[in-house]
This record gives sequence, C-alpha cells and structure tokens, in this order.
Amino acid sequence: MTSLRILIVDDHHLAREMIKTTFRFCQCANPEVVGEAPDAATAFEMARDLKPDVITMDVSLPDMNGLDATRELMKNNPEFQIVVVTMHGEREYRLAALDAGAAYFIFKMHLIDEMPAYLDRVARDPALCVAENV
Repeated sequence: MTSLRILIVDDHHLAREMIKTTFRFCQCANPEVVGEAPDAATAFEMARDLKPDVITMDVSLPDMNGLDATRELMKNNPEFQIVVVTMHGEREYRLAALDAGAAYFIFKMHLIDEMPAYLDRVARDPALCVAENV
C-alpha cells in the first residue's frame, strides 16, 4: 500500500474524527494523519513543516475562509492535493474550490463514499486527480 501523508484542517474536532474514520475504507492508500489544524494559520505552519501529500480543507474556518486558505497554500505549494470538505454543497462552492486550486470537493454528507475512493486514486497516480470532480 502507498502511504499518503495527510493534514486535516477543520475547526471542529468531531469533523476531524469523522474524516479520519473514512480512511479505514481505503483499499490501496495507507493514509497517515501527520497533523490536524483547527484554523488556517496553524494549517499554513503545519503544511510548511510537515509537507503532506493531501490536505483536507474545511470552508468555514475561524480565522480565514478555507477557499482563501486553499488559494494561499496552492500559490506556494502547487504540489499539494487539497480536498475541500464542507457542508456547503452548492455548485458555486465547487466552482470557487476549482478557482482556488483544489483537486477535489467533497460534501460532508458524502465523505464515507468519496474520501476513500479519492485517496485510493491519489495513491495510484496523483496526476490523475487534479480538479477531477470540482
């Protein structure tokens, strides 16, 4: 199994736990959570120091909009695979995520169905996963 280093960015502890729970359904990816950030400022530091393969990014963060945080991270680290994970399922959020540089968008209600499949695809070939469903 290919190991994927993951940084989870969400201001709610329960949401971070929910995201981690989906990882056990991966078939070819071996997700390793290298950090958890409750806000964008912490996410920037952790991304710089930990160099994760995948970052899950909530849209609603206490210090900055997650889409703006995605844009900032991608400006300096285009190699990151950022997955926007949010309760906001409207099309305009998907389009904004694409514009910000996200590789994937998951409505939180579909986490269990989509997160493991996405991580398995990233483990097989990260280049195939850029802006795939946004």
